[in-house]
Amino acid sequence: MAMTNDERRKFFRIEVIAPARFRMIEEETSKPLTDWMNGSTADVSLGGVKVTAPMPDDLVEELVDDYGLIEFSCQLPGTPKAIAGTGTIAYFLRGTTVSNATTATFGLSFVAIDNSSEDVIGDFIRKRIDSPA
Repeated sequence: MAMTNDERRKFFRIEVIAPARFRMIEEETSKPLTDWMNGSTADVSLGGVKVTAPMPDDLVEELVDDYGLIEFSCQLPGTPKAIAGTGTIAYFLRGTTVSNATTATFGLSFVAIDNSSEDVIGDFIRKRIDSPA
């Protein structure tokens, strides 16, 4: 029997839309390969984040082809500091917006995140779970 998405998930996810920025970096040297790009989160967990962003076609192709390392930061609503880390792309979806611009939606699986960012995410998730809808 195949596992459902929920069964495959290792970490609890919370839906949240927050401004995010990211850039592709070289895996061995951590040197930036692109400028910072702006997008927004769709959800967050202790294991990663889902991001959607408008992107030029050539960068979408690079993202799809390389599935490389991504440096990421965002400020979750009501949190004292921004979270930051690096991760790899777990999955990728391409779409178009009303203006026919290309969008990229990808799941970023953290490979490095500092303890304070992990604490911010954990506190954010706990508060969302504990607060009444």
